Amino acid sequence: MNIYKELDENEFYQETFVKLQYPPMPEEVQGWNDRLQELFCILSVAHRSEGMKVEEADEKAIRQVKKSKWYAL
Repeated sequence: MNIYKELDENEFYQETFVKLQYPPMPEEVQGWNDRLQELFCILSVAHRSEGMKVEEADEKAIRQVKKSKWYAL
């Protein structure tokens, strides 16, 4: 499985990163560094492709990023 191929074929990824110049992000996420924002976006898009609503996907992605080792750094 190639993650870049998966992302290119994902309609939510296309809508977020190809059609819009910047993805819509919650205020809290906007204050994070680029790596954390990228991780948030990938997780949120993945959750939306699984059928979650945008708000649910964003909330879950925020929780996951905060639990990651990169957030602690």
